[in-house]
Amino acid sequence: KTISRSMIQLQNISKTFHQKGKVYKALDNISLDVQKGTIVGIIGSSGAGKSTLIRCVNLLERPDTGSVMVGGKDLMRLNRKELAAERKKIGMVFQHFNLLSSQTVFENVAFPLTVSRQRVRSSEVRARVEEALELVDMTPYIGRRATQLSGGQQQRLALARALVRRPTVLLLDEPLSNLDAKLRDQMRKELRALQRRIKVTTIFVTHDQTEALSM
Repeated sequence: KTISRSMIQLQNISKTFHQKGKVYKALDNISLDVQKGTIVGIIGSSGAGKSTLIRCVNLLERPDTGSVMVGGKDLMRLNRKELAAERKKIGMVFQHFNLLSSQTVFENVAFPLTVSRQRVRSSEVRARVEEALELVDMTPYIGRRATQLSGGQQQRLALARALVRRPTVLLLDEPLSNLDAKLRDQMRKELRALQRRIKVTTIFVTHDQTEALSM
């Protein structure tokens, strides 16, 4: 019996937007197969549809056509409760980190667990947060507010928040674009090392070819 190594399978995905009376086709019959534990880079210029594509992976954008398979399940066919459960297995870091600026590092990372309908014990929340912060070397900053962090530290914080649920899939939407050149180079190395260590299936979106190849 053949065992599938695929974690993400997009089949014939299309997505159209209607803006100011005009029709914009962001995705046109796209198929993609990402195997477990690998990292895949998607390169393209601004407006090419890169972000739309990975937003379709967790149905933040719902494709007009096609199927979205993650971990062997077709997300397009799930009901709301089932989809919510599957989305918890997908972590995402956006270009703008969307941190809770008035909250501490601990509170930012704990947020995905504390807003979950499925109650998580406070002891489990703390253990998960400490585990995620240790992965990105941010444990010493656990009590600081997000506004007290440097750009690189905020990037690590956003990554820890995406990892706190121990996802099987990680989506990175140009997470380094707001950092300076030296810091981008450092964070590329750290992201690649982390991905290799925890073996989470990752899609990395960028407009920078050098960045994509180095990852």
